[in-house]
Amino acid sequence: MVEATAEKPREESPLHRFRDLFRRGEKEERPSVASFLEARMKEAPQHKMRFGINEYAGEMRINIEQGFGFDSKRETYVKQYLNLVGSIADMLKDEITGYDRLSKEGKKQMQEDFIAGIWGVIYGNLDVRYGNNKLGFLSESLDRNLWDCDNSSTLVFDVVRELGIPVKMIAVPGHVLVATEDFYFETTVRDHAAYYPIEKLHERYPRIHAETSDREVVNAIAWASKGLACARKWDDDGAIFEYTMSLQRDPNNADVYVNRGIAHQRKGQLGESYKRKDEYRKAIDDYSKALELNPDLISVHMARGGLYLSEKKFSSALEDFLTAGRAYAKKFYNTVKDAWADVSR
Repeated sequence: MVEATAEKPREESPLHRFRDLFRRGEKEERPSVASFLEARMKEAPQHKMRFGINEYAGEMRINIEQGFGFDSKRETYVKQYLNLVGSIADMLKDEITGYDRLSKEGKKQMQEDFIAGIWGVIYGNLDVRYGNNKLGFLSESLDRNLWDCDNSSTLVFDVVRELGIPVKMIAVPGHVLVATEDFYFETTVRDHAAYYPIEKLHERYPRIHAETSDREVVNAIAWASKGLACARKWDDDGAIFEYTMSLQRDPNNADVYVNRGIAHQRKGQLGESYKRKDEYRKAIDDYSKALELNPDLISVHMARGGLYLSEKKFSSALEDFLTAGRAYAKKFYNTVKDAWADVSR
């Protein structure tokens, strides 16, 4: 364990206090990000950030969400976010420091200390709540203190980098999490600091879209979220553009290919009839790419089969429907088998 400095007694250390809190299943109450930042700004001068413009994943995410170029609202969100990252880093930096100089065991312990500390901050000082905002934007999380895995992982990713610990963002089907060198961390678990050995990652998540510290690949998550926001507003052209931007940075995300395929299919259904066939073919291409990356997407086999049927490609449609049917049957069999095993215990 990394000891507190002589100038800052152990009992005043945020890290030790929050570690004790999460072990007891307790938290400190603060109602919102805004009140946390207001209190922090009174207690300490503004944090001096380690990196330059657009080098923080959250900053870039806000720029993608709000649109690039000068905008006072976007600038306010960026400033608020960077102050949040810096304030959290300030609370932990006295004990989470000098990572490169530590032994292998010392680094491993510091990673655990960091996870305990950041868990305490986000569930203690920030009193983070999890749920879906209207558009899933980071700016909405800052406004409402309602976070999803994308936004909370982005925040933790930037804080870890700020403290000088190697970190990666992990994207799996329908979920995003953070990994240090020895552990991966579930930011959306409230009951305790949920971290696991990194070697168990592929056992728990056999399909991983991205495991990277490359900021361009990390930004792909933000572009994909912007695409979903466009889709919710029935802006299919906007969604297709945002998904394409995401896939240019991370071409291995089956979920984004599926979502772009849905946008093309919906555009074909709602648009001019003479464009329908072209949009359907683009949707088929996206569904096919998604199935190359993840053959277990049953609903995508069904969707592609329906498009093949509309194009009178009956053999291809039948193959997709049969594949989906076999997969559903296998899933049902495994569910019944597991239920019977539980009853028989």
